Amino acid sequence: MIAGDDKQAFDTIARLVRDAGFEPVVVGPLRDASRFDEGTPVSDKAITAAELRTALRGRGIRGWGFGWI
Repeated sequence: MIAGDDKQAFDTIARLVRDAGFEPVVVGPLRDASRFDEGTPVSDKAITAAELRTALRGRGIRGWGFGWI
């Protein structure tokens, strides 16, 4: 999962994640990072990116500005 406030940095990180063979799940601004922090229902789960997006939507996370989730 990726959260942050800088679109250029997001684009770079998302590209690196894809280059490593993974599908990035970009959540949105840093203020949303605590919603997937350690101890939340979505932390430390072996789930697909699609399942993670569904779980985050259920937690009120919809992405923002850059067209994520």
